[in-house]
Amino acid sequence: MIHNRDDGIREIFHVDKYLWLNLIFVFLYIFISQTQGLATVPAWSLWLLFAFAVLNAGIRTLFRFRYGDSHFGALTQVFVTTDILLLSIGIGFTSGIKSDLWLIYFIAILSHSLYVRTSQVVYISILIVFSYPLATLPAQWGSHALPWIQFATTLALRLFFILVIGTYTRQIWMNEEVRAKEVQALREQMATGEERARIAREIHDGLGHALVSAILRLELCQKLMKRAPEEAETILKEEIPALREAWSEGR
Repeated sequence: MIHNRDDGIREIFHVDKYLWLNLIFVFLYIFISQTQGLATVPAWSLWLLFAFAVLNAGIRTLFRFRYGDSHFGALTQVFVTTDILLLSIGIGFTSGIKSDLWLIYFIAILSHSLYVRTSQVVYISILIVFSYPLATLPAQWGSHALPWIQFATTLALRLFFILVIGTYTRQIWMNEEVRAKEVQALREQMATGEERARIAREIHDGLGHALVSAILRLELCQKLMKRAPEEAETILKEEIPALREAWSEGR
């Protein structure tokens, strides 16, 4: 029981460690945004948003720990939507298109491309395509505005690379799954072949022994036909069932 619990903790750490690393990055970025004047809202707003992100991550990790991935999968879309919306709001709070928080979109789409279904990856991609532009637009009417041509070019390039990398990651993962299934099929074929070879050896050894014994006794029967016919008949009566049994074993 303890062993299974330890395995579960290790699995949770393996899956959720990047989520908490992202939160550490956001925590540090809030300080940087305040010192460099990148924040467009009061400091308490940023920390409140960060608190919501930590709460969402904590609930996700706790839920995965208590119920496992079999029940967690149904809520993945809820947690992912919350993550991306909180991230988009954070981008809007930290100078929009100039905010470096957009890099976390890469982590979101890469990590989920490896663990969720293709339909959910499409949903995540669509959510990013709509939420990121909406997050960057308010800053365009403030002190952190870029020329509109530069803004549109930057936004388009970032979305393009996010979607392309997500697509490539998903394709690589799907290819890996196909290869894993092929390897598993080959292993099963090898195991089946080895089992058939073992059975064939057992049948060959048993059948060969029975046939050799029958040949020797029939040769003895041939010699006894004239001088001891009763003994020869006894041998024949014994060997006929033995040969039938060997024939059935061979089948």
